[in-house]
Amino acid sequence: MIDIQKVKNGNKILVPLGASIFLEGNIEDTSRVLMGVGAGVCVKKDSKEATAVVENQIKELTHIEEQLAQRVSYLISYARNLQKELAVLMKE
Repeated sequence: MIDIQKVKNGNKILVPLGASIFLEGNIEDTSRVLMGVGAGVCVKKDSKEATAVVENQIKELTHIEEQLAQRVSYLISYARNLQKELAVLMKE
């Protein structure tokens, strides 16, 4: 993730236009950013506030990833147990 605080006015950037098409541009104001809030809507936010929002999203996603990993581990264990039970039933 880019540290917004390190971006300076006048830095060059690539502005995505879509389908791998970019324009070259310059940063004019690093104190505020446009941030998507859903449904194609963007709002202006202070760069520090935007950073905090992104950090919270990362924490949430990390937590969800951990939960999914635990669930996958449980399902793998459950499938192995079923496989063992099937093997026993096939021998009978």
